[in-house]
Amino acid sequence: LYSKGQEPIYQAKATILVQYTSVSSPLEAVKADASVQLAATYERLLTSRDFLDQVALEGASVSASSGSTPPLINLRIRHTDPVVASTVGQLVAERFIDYAIERRLASIARLQTAAAAQGITNVEQLVAAQFTAVDTLSLLEPVRTPGGPIVPQTRRNTIVGVTLGLLLAAAAAMILETLRDTVRFPDQLERRFGVSGLGAIFKWSDRCFRA
Repeated sequence: LYSKGQEPIYQAKATILVQYTSVSSPLEAVKADASVQLAATYERLLTSRDFLDQVALEGASVSASSGSTPPLINLRIRHTDPVVASTVGQLVAERFIDYAIERRLASIARLQTAAAAQGITNVEQLVAAQFTAVDTLSLLEPVRTPGGPIVPQTRRNTIVGVTLGLLLAAAAAMILETLRDTVRFPDQLERRFGVSGLGAIFKWSDRCFRA
């Protein structure tokens, strides 16, 4: 019943590969470490309000996590409509790649402006130095439409319900057994009241006589 009362929620996934290349640092270990750091930075940037305000989310929720082997950004979009979830996921992934490129170009433009303010006219070397360290983002595959909802999780809810039901039933049985003051066996007399039983009277069921 709890599962039926929940609104279905679908989750679409997008995976963005982060690659760092540098002419000045040809070592692969340095590039791999820089790629991991970039992935972690882009993860926070992707969920920032500055970026999300530029994307029409259509009521979808966006979350992201980064991986290190290889450096990836795992993007997750949740919505009550599976088609909207996949469409928004594709849009957010593509828009973020463009957003990262725009930030890189804006950084180079600010460098040129600062150099010109300092009276430096030959800024070609500075710009070339900026382009020697380039980070690239690429969407590994198109975002797929989710086949089924992630909420409700009917199987998990059923297991939890059965477990709680058994625990509550066992607890209720123990409480009822503790509250009962009926003496059923002779040894209970001595244990509870400190006296010994003289005998026992059996109660016959009415069904025995009818038989």
